Amino acid sequence: MTAIQAVLPIASLLSIHVILAHWRVHWQLKFFGEVLGRAPMMFIWDAMAIFCAVSVVALSAHGISGHTFLGYPSAPSSTFQTDFASLACFFSLFLIMKLNAGDRFFVPTVAGIREGVIRTLVTLRLIDRAENLSRRTTSWRSL
Repeated sequence: MTAIQAVLPIASLLSIHVILAHWRVHWQLKFFGEVLGRAPMMFIWDAMAIFCAVSVVALSAHGISGHTFLGYPSAPSSTFQTDFASLACFFSLFLIMKLNAGDRFFVPTVAGIREGVIRTLVTLRLIDRAENLSRRTTSWRSL
């Protein structure tokens, strides 16, 4: 067992926990539908990040146990191959979270996640308000 197979699944599981906690707070505060309607790609990118994290965990479990996947009944792959695939999935998880989340997961505590939810909601409302105001102010040009 390499250090990659021991450390990366823990970080991936923690990222899954933070993403799910973020959306759970949206659900608890009754803003899930509003945020999903205003920024549907945020949810899709978070689902992709969860998929990458699950892939890291699955590849690390494959590297530790040596068993093949049910969908791929080939010979067991080498440690280098599973480590490389696990690192690639982890870096894609990191990039997706960095590009999609920005400051949403800056403080992964209960209060920090709630603050991130409120900050996300206020940002989306400000963007919609600014778009509405810009439509009103540019309407005089059509006269």
